[in-house]
Amino acid sequence: VYPWFLTGLTAITGISFVDDIHSVSNRIRLVVQFVAMLLMFQDFGILNPESWWMIVVALILCVGIINAYNFMDGINGITGGYSLAVLFPLIYLNSKLCFVENSFLIVVLLGVLVFNFFNFRKKAKCFAGDVGSVGIAFIILFALGKLILLTRDFTYILLLAVYGVDSVLTIIHRILLHENIGEAHRKHVYQLMQIVEDTACGGFYHIYVFTVGGFVRVTFIADESLDLFYDGIAGIVCCVCMV
Repeated sequence: VYPWFLTGLTAITGISFVDDIHSVSNRIRLVVQFVAMLLMFQDFGILNPESWWMIVVALILCVGIINAYNFMDGINGITGGYSLAVLFPLIYLNSKLCFVENSFLIVVLLGVLVFNFFNFRKKAKCFAGDVGSVGIAFIILFALGKLILLTRDFTYILLLAVYGVDSVLTIIHRILLHENIGEAHRKHVYQLMQIVEDTACGGFYHIYVFTVGGFVRVTFIADESLDLFYDGIAGIVCCVCMV
């Protein structure tokens, strides 16, 4: 049904799978990611010379989101838990707006549920790796893109706000510390929580995964008369307070 998207998904997960086996140059990975996003945009039908600058901005934003999703995959359950927190609202919204094939979202949801069964535990039986985290990020971006293009409402991007807030604040923190933001580190909020868990409060870092519950509550269960933008802001406040 979505040939360009599936081609892009195959390319981006393929290079991620290779990177899981042995290290691949960052330049090569970025080139493949940008090409995959262009293929997704072709499926959206938005590639035209008149809006080239919007395409460039969208490419940078989307590749940034994909890599943030990958960087955040550092503790058991966080990728699967957050993906569920985004997929459930998308399925609900799709039942109202029909922006994508419902079977597409259901299949993705079932896959994430199975993954969580083996990963969302103290001693995980399996891990997402780059191929898993990058792949689910690409899929979620596709569904979100279809939704945004249909409604012309960019505020739906707030469904990714929890990862966005953590990633942006971590980058700002590292810049203030005069660190190279391109190098590996352990300064994400969930990583700091894991340190606390290892030294003092057993299980405390899993609170981070459940902060998405507050976000989903106000975006998915909130009164439909409220504007999504204000629901999203309330969700961010709730998540920050829980952290």
